[in-house]
Amino acid sequence: MLHTFFYLSESRIDLSAESPEIIELVEQSRVRNAKRRISGALIFTDRYFVQAIEGPADEIDALKNKIIADPRHSQIVILADGPTDKRQFGLWSLAYSGTDTLIDDKLAPALAIAGNPERDRAIRSLKLLLTASVEQNGWVGPTIDTALD
Repeated sequence: MLHTFFYLSESRIDLSAESPEIIELVEQSRVRNAKRRISGALIFTDRYFVQAIEGPADEIDALKNKIIADPRHSQIVILADGPTDKRQFGLWSLAYSGTDTLIDDKLAPALAIAGNPERDRAIRSLKLLLTASVEQNGWVGPTIDTALD
């Protein structure tokens, strides 16, 4: 069964989205995710992380626990966590889009409204923004074999 985990958090690190540490993190994650049949997308905007991952439930659960314990971010707001019928980021082991002011401007309000009735709309909007941002930047990299789903 496929599972998805989608979150937003504030960054605790003082790095730019193009810093070598972030690029190295993305490259390592791409390789590990591809081996574990995890797909997803990440945006780091110097102030926020927003990430969606999807894949086998046991692999997503293990990665989710690692993410939650990671000291590089705080105030993690879980936007979605549960089973899914299909992959939204099927070919991307980890699509990455760096600084994007449009998205950065949308994240602070999403943190503020995550607990109220506007939550579903905020989740849909963030997923669309995440997808549009990585597609706009023409990401190419390791892919996973979605035929195994």
